[in-house]
Amino acid sequence: MKRKMIALVTAIIIAMTAQAQSPFFKKCENVKGVTTVYISNAMLKMAGNIEGLGVSDKSLLSKKIDNVQIVNSENSEGRAYLDKHLGMISPEKGYEILMKINEDDENVTIYRQDLDKKKSRFVVITKEPDEISVVTIEGAMTIEDVSRCVKK
Repeated sequence: MKRKMIALVTAIIIAMTAQAQSPFFKKCENVKGVTTVYISNAMLKMAGNIEGLGVSDKSLLSKKIDNVQIVNSENSEGRAYLDKHLGMISPEKGYEILMKINEDDENVTIYRQDLDKKKSRFVVITKEPDEISVVTIEGAMTIEDVSRCVKK
């Protein structure tokens, strides 16, 4: 009975962890030429205790952000893979474009997707000739929270 209980608890924890990652992030894990980084809320809590981060309201890191996911590629193979799957982040998939910047060879697009009544997923896609980066932040952040995080 004890083994069954441990197995059940382990399965629930694994299922909860898997749900914490966006579909795009899951698709990009373990792809040659693509680097993925997942930062959990627990790590953000620890980072909130570090001086010199350039964040004035460090409590927001752990109270408002559930996780941060980073997908990056600096080679043509990984970039082609990411470009192919960026359609997963589009208005057709429930994402709203908040801002687009096109400057020379660099393009930045910021998207938002509502996850539930209080939580959102913010995605920043940066494309350069030799690199592509996708940063996803999930949580209950507002624009006021973001402005409070940045030191003046």
